[in-house]
Amino acid sequence: MNDLNKFAGVNINEPVINVFHQHLKIWDEESLYKRICPKCGGILPVLRSSDTLEIIPEDYCFLCGQHYYYLDYKEIDNGPTV
Repeated sequence: MNDLNKFAGVNINEPVINVFHQHLKIWDEESLYKRICPKCGGILPVLRSSDTLEIIPEDYCFLCGQHYYYLDYKEIDNGPTV
């Protein structure tokens, strides 16, 4: 069994956590918007509206399902902060 399986979906029903995108650890240098989930180490993809392509303040971890709300979402579109 893969160690990551223990995190799969465990936080899907947890309350939304308010965070600042700029305070989260960056996922990798090639994708400056993606961040590391503080709960499990999974990926926070940073979602965009399919209509306007603007950053959506709500996000979730691909692995554990934890939902986040970016308090600084308007600044994210101005360029990533590392």
